[in-house]
Amino acid sequence: MIHLKKIAHYIRSNWLWLRKNRPNYIVFAIFFAIASFFWFLNAFAKIYTLTVPYTIEYQNIPKNFTTVKSAQQQIMVTMKGSGYMFLKYYMFDSFFVIPVDSRNYIDDTSRKIHQIEIETQEFAENNLSPSATTILSISPEKLENTISIITKQKIPVLANVNILCAKNYSFVDSLSVNPDSIMLEGAQVILDTLQYIETDFFEKTDVTSIFSVSLNIKPVPGIRLYESNVELSADVDKKLLHIIEIPIDFSQVPKEERQRISESEVIVSYEIFSAHYNSNIDTTIHAVAQYAQQSQKQKTIPVSLSNIPEHVTILSVQPSELLYLKIEK
Repeated sequence: MIHLKKIAHYIRSNWLWLRKNRPNYIVFAIFFAIASFFWFLNAFAKIYTLTVPYTIEYQNIPKNFTTVKSAQQQIMVTMKGSGYMFLKYYMFDSFFVIPVDSRNYIDDTSRKIHQIEIETQEFAENNLSPSATTILSISPEKLENTISIITKQKIPVLANVNILCAKNYSFVDSLSVNPDSIMLEGAQVILDTLQYIETDFFEKTDVTSIFSVSLNIKPVPGIRLYESNVELSADVDKKLLHIIEIPIDFSQVPKEERQRISESEVIVSYEIFSAHYNSNIDTTIHAVAQYAQQSQKQKTIPVSLSNIPEHVTILSVQPSELLYLKIEK
């Protein structure tokens, strides 16, 4: 109850003070408004130099056509004019947008590509109000754009990645990208220049096992992507190094020649992924002495391997050629 009395007393005292002094405040507000009005009149009557951005907007683009660059291009116009004119520009955004009828640059819709060139100085003089302002300079001096027919193309996907396996590990197969190509839609002149479309960069090191990751496709300005990401997968496994001794098959070498050869086996080193290895591989590989009539003249017999299992990578064969022993008569 005490608080309500204090609040009521506070409101009543302020109301009485306002009734007593209100005429003074009204007079002050009136003179302040008049002074402000004349100040604004004087300020906006002065001449200013400003750089004003204007947007060139291409309109009435035919169906199934699009602009290669943006449908809105900007020019910077440095002009001199009164404050009233610049105030009007900044109060109404429509003064900053100048429409351009694209049909003026398309004389034959059967053509797939149409070039647009606009000399900005001449364009500004014809489309801005020279009586109210004076144009001092325009940047850029020329606007260029292209109107192209819209097409669809399937473009391969390039995975922008840096993947490093851990020591003694390697890729079982090449990296898999799914889908490996995607459908794009846009200006034909842009699609014709695209050999591939990239993903965002991805990096992974010390990889020791199978993995997959989703990668975003880098957007292409003015082009619609029917897929926004792809799945990258990699099969990684440990590589095993094996060294085995294999007896040489001399069935192709005449008996009288065999006694002149000292070696009876070769040492073979090979690599294989751990997932593919089994102990039978060591007994599967055969070494054969490839004898030919010219072997005596060349004094060597090459050794070849056969029955090499899938997934086995031969690193070395020692010796790879058999030498004849020199027999003294």
